[in-house]
Amino acid sequence: MLNIIKGFAAGFAATLVLSALMMAKSAMGIMPELNVIAMLTQMGHQLMGLDQTLMTGWILHFLIGTVIWVGLFVPSAGILPGSAYWRKGIVFRVIG
Repeated sequence: MLNIIKGFAAGFAATLVLSALMMAKSAMGIMPELNVIAMLTQMGHQLMGLDQTLMTGWILHFLIGTVIWVGLFVPSAGILPGSAYWRKGIVFRVIG
């Protein structure tokens, strides 16, 4: 059970780092047409009937990063190269 909690914590931490990079990208005006949060907000509204607010997009972003990616990483960790899980995680993200 502790490993599952560690996995979710690592996924959440990685999502925080990605979020900071996305916010920096937006602040610098780099590729303004690529707004992941706005895209997730629109998809959540169209496909699931969720409220069309930026909070919806942020919640989906963290759910995907913390739950879905961790759920895909766990079964593949055994075949990924590296001895430490943080190295396996880097390989997983480069491949995925």
